[in-house]
Amino acid sequence: MPRAAQFLPPLLLVLLASVTHLPALRGGEFTLDDVALIEENPRLEVHSGADLWRLVSGRYWGDDAGGERLWRPVPLVTYAAERRAHGGDPYLSRALNVALHTGCAWLIYALLAGWLPRRASLLASVAFLLHPVHAEVTGGVVGRAELLALGGVLSAVWLHRRLRRARSGWARAGYAVLAALAFG
Repeated sequence: MPRAAQFLPPLLLVLLASVTHLPALRGGEFTLDDVALIEENPRLEVHSGADLWRLVSGRYWGDDAGGERLWRPVPLVTYAAERRAHGGDPYLSRALNVALHTGCAWLIYALLAGWLPRRASLLASVAFLLHPVHAEVTGGVVGRAELLALGGVLSAVWLHRRLRRARSGWARAGYAVLAALAFG
């Protein structure tokens, strides 16, 4: 396969994502769960190490959430970082979710390309990218938790596959550490 042709599948995925998920980007406000968890959440104002510790060690919906027991520190940190970087603009938050969704589709392609013909791998990743059930993870910013979880597991599997092919001990150790971090 010519070198330039190797870039066509990822480029196709990016184009499909930008066209099909454009409606998710058009919403001008936070909606539904995004309002309570992101827009009106004072815990996302992180100014010190103590603030960051309270954010990552607390419950996903906050300590006042009754019986809720979710612990999702990585999405919370991304919401706090966005608030600090751009004031919590819903358009940019959704655009990041579309980018993460596209990255997951690319990881599906990259993983399957090692086991299936490239066209079948591309078809599977396009089916993932275009499936209507995924509109919720790009239309609502809180869907990022699912995208980060899937991206972490797919990355861990991809890194593990690289680990198994690595010849040097240092490369194997590096891939093992990165795979464990991605899975975690």
